[in-house]
Amino acid sequence: MIPLELSKKILSIGPDYSTPRGGMAQVLSYYDTSVYEQFQAIANSCEGNRLKKLFCLLKSTVKTCWTLFRNKSIEIVHIHTASRRSYHRSVFFARVAKLFNRKVVMHIHGGGFLDYYHRDKSFVDNSRKYCDAFVALSENWKAVFEQQLSFNPVFVVNNVVPRPNINSCAKDNAIHLLFLGLITQTKGIYDLVNVVIEHHQAWSGKLVIHVGGNGEVEKFCELIKANHLDDIIVYEGWVSGNKRDDLFNKCDVFLLPSYVEGLPISILEAMSYGMFVISTRVGAIPSIVKEKENSVLIDAGNGEDLFCAIDDIV
Repeated sequence: MIPLELSKKILSIGPDYSTPRGGMAQVLSYYDTSVYEQFQAIANSCEGNRLKKLFCLLKSTVKTCWTLFRNKSIEIVHIHTASRRSYHRSVFFARVAKLFNRKVVMHIHGGGFLDYYHRDKSFVDNSRKYCDAFVALSENWKAVFEQQLSFNPVFVVNNVVPRPNINSCAKDNAIHLLFLGLITQTKGIYDLVNVVIEHHQAWSGKLVIHVGGNGEVEKFCELIKANHLDDIIVYEGWVSGNKRDDLFNKCDVFLLPSYVEGLPISILEAMSYGMFVISTRVGAIPSIVKEKENSVLIDAGNGEDLFCAIDDIV
């Protein structure tokens, strides 16, 4: 744990993590509970409509200015960011920190940051002057930031997860798989649904796929209902707390056939529960699992390989 003597010198800025939805918010939540003795944080974004988000931005701007003006012990502003609007917002707060003569550490979580850079190159290049250091999630991301984006200096800070709450759980004869994440095509959830549609009859009664998350919930549930997949795919809603622990304990395999990732907290959590992982060769995923030992990795969007990976487990 980062002791009080050091943690009082750091102000963290990022998304609201009071009810964490998304990997970056989950990281901040774990920083609060498990990493810092005293976690000083300001939420510069939140869930909700545009008015609520605007109010959050204005409130966090005022709070940041007041905190940096009043609290002279703060030396470093640690900003957690993703891509696109998140990065624009983060650079604004970096500029505010510089007005108060503080050091800025830009911690980049977004798995799509390189693609974003090519679309907004001039802005990202210009933003370097407001950052004293950058944080990457893995060694391969560090190499990308240094070699392709000319970020310097870049340090690797691995994502953290709390100790697992392992409990015994009643088992049945089916293999239970778990997907946790945003319900959208970029997470590969519809690739998974298409594979189940194609092999429904062969897998019925042999496996259950538990899906938790937000996003395109209505579209997803209608697809499950229209194809009569309820016996295999179970939508669990947004899961957290005890329900999250129960699913990690109940399930045998973690599924994340994603197209874009940084370093998924969900995979780290699943591994802490001893779960086997089926995922894709994107972001830092290949660096945190041991392929063919505790995982099978496939190319994103490859339905045949996804089928083979699941069917081998069955």
